[in-house]
Amino acid sequence: MKEKLIFIVFIIIWIFLIICNYLEIDKALLILTSFIATYIAYQQYRTNRYKLMLDLFEKRYKVYDATRIFLTIIKKDASFEIKDLQNFNEGILDSCFLFDDDISAYLNQIREDAVDMRTANKKPDEADRESEYLI
Repeated sequence: MKEKLIFIVFIIIWIFLIICNYLEIDKALLILTSFIATYIAYQQYRTNRYKLMLDLFEKRYKVYDATRIFLTIIKKDASFEIKDLQNFNEGILDSCFLFDDDISAYLNQIREDAVDMRTANKKPDEADRESEYLI
């Protein structure tokens, strides 16, 4: 990548020297300034694109981490507290904006299966009262 950049800078300088020979110096400086401004704009575009990718990664990682923690709790205890479910729901809240529909549906399926598991492990009268709050 650096070789391409050095080559492009060399070509720009070479073109600038040719233009200086045929045009007035003021016009050549204007052209050189426009090339420099274009290069700076391109670098800003690349930086912003990488920044966006990093921001998306950080937000997606939060969803992943909330899912990992919730599934670890379920795997360890074969049960969970309502607080754990609330933390999971808060963690996956933005998943519909960050992922495709199939990932969001999968996260919702995890939540529904966890609620069904908790309801199945409770006594019938406790399950009826608690299922109203979980769903």
